[in-house]
Amino acid sequence: MRTVNKIIIHCSASDRIEDDDISVIAEWHYLNTWLDVGYHFFITKAGVLQYGRPIWMSGSHCESQNSSSIGICLSGNEHFSDRQFFNCKQLLSQLYANFNLTHNNVYPHNHFDKSKTCPNFKLEGKII
Repeated sequence: MRTVNKIIIHCSASDRIEDDDISVIAEWHYLNTWLDVGYHFFITKAGVLQYGRPIWMSGSHCESQNSSSIGICLSGNEHFSDRQFFNCKQLLSQLYANFNLTHNNVYPHNHFDKSKTCPNFKLEGKII
């Protein structure tokens, strides 16, 4: 198993209902010539947890951070649901236990790429 020392939170940058599925994100990533969807997890507007890349495999979601991180993407750009935040907290709790992490190991995508606004919400008070 690879060493994971951080979890990076993303948004899909779309509030369109037709984009509310990991298969759409995978299609976008394939168009970028990536081998697979870049995220490990995707949370739909309804709060449904969908699985992307296997957790043992490095993601493709945050340049220079992929080998040591887990990528979680919430569907949305400006609008997110309480159900998404609730289920993201549940997922984070499981990941904390599995990888010996805490909320101090959770970062917004824009922490590593200042040109991004992603995930377009403050983590504090929403998921940590």
